[in-house]
This record gives sequence, structure tokens and C-alpha cells, in this order.
Amino acid sequence: MDLHTITRIENQTKISSEEEFSLKSLVENLSYTVEGVVSSKGQKFVVEMPNPLMISADWILLEHMLLNLISNASSYSSEGKTITLKILPIKSDQVQFQVIDQGIGIQDEDKIRIFERFFRVDKNRSRKEGGTGLGLSIVKHIVRLHHGSVKVFDNPEGGTIFSVTIPTRYQTETSC
Repeated sequence: MDLHTITRIENQTKISSEEEFSLKSLVENLSYTVEGVVSSKGQKFVVEMPNPLMISADWILLEHMLLNLISNASSYSSEGKTITLKILPIKSDQVQFQVIDQGIGIQDEDKIRIFERFFRVDKNRSRKEGGTGLGLSIVKHIVRLHHGSVKVFDNPEGGTIFSVTIPTRYQTETSC
């Protein structure tokens, strides 16, 4: 499925289905799937979203992006750890998604490569967990389609923070 997804979105220049929706609805829908991912490792999933936010975007792609980031965070975190999704308004026209884990972290030299196809930080762990090495590359392309940015930081408490910023209103053309 990941290979089909990335092949499709790599060549897209715009999202397929734009709709306006509440991020609260998206997170509630996503939470059912996420609970299945984190509960097998006794992990806790926490959402921090100060206000219900509206966004105009591709629901399916954003859901896929968040699920990839959260699944990745779970895979690289030990049993009993917490995975946090923070959703924050940035300025009046952007929203930021932060997926914060307490996992093994990412070496600085790997941070520049983690969004490449098939790249894995810990090949042994990824094989055991069943990852394809495409999840973060898919995230990168979904963010690109939404005219946003994705960054990775060290979590001061241990682990990693993935930060995605996208406009709250999708625009088919970006201004230069």
C-alpha cells in the first residue's frame, strides 16, 4: 500500500480532494486507529489542541500523514511511553502539527536522510516492526502538496519531535 501511495503522490502537483473540516473531527476519527497501534505496546496517545480549528485541505491525505507520523513514533518508542499530538494555530493562516515521542531519537547525520524513500534509522528495529521505509517520504510529499513544511527536532525529554506546518486554506497556486 505504501509503495502505491508514494508512487501516486510523488507525481501529483495538487491535492485531489479539498474540503473544509474541523481538525477535532479528523483527530477523533484518527484516534480509533491510533489506539490500536499504541495499545499493543502499552503506550499512551495524548492530543493537545487548544481550540477547535477549521482547515481546508485533503482529509484523507492529512489523516494518512498523521497516522504515518504517529505509527513511526510508536515504532521507535518503548513500551509504556507517551506519544503526543499537538495541534497549534500559527499566525492566522497556518496550523502546526507536532508529533512528539519519547523514543530512541534520531542521529543528526540521519535527520537529513529520513525523508528519503526506503531510508531507515535502525534497520534491525524496522525489520522487526514491519516498516517499509516509505512512511516519512509519504509525509514529505503530503506536506508538499499542501504547500507546507516538515521539520524534525530532538525532544529535550528524549526522543523526537516532527513538526508539520501547513496553511489553513489550501491554495491551488502558490505565489512566488
